Amino acid sequence: MEYRELGKTGMKISSLSFGASSLGGVFHHILESEGIESVFTAIENG
Repeated sequence: MEYRELGKTGMKISSLSFGASSLGGVFHHILESEGIESVFTAIENG
């Protein structure tokens, strides 16, 4: 995973992110089990 400094904060963040607003039901309802599976899949695949 590549990390970059965020502005002048000294904070390092990954150059790739996982947009997860859908997991909170922002756009539509999802099953909790599907949300959990999505997160674990993202973690397992780096």
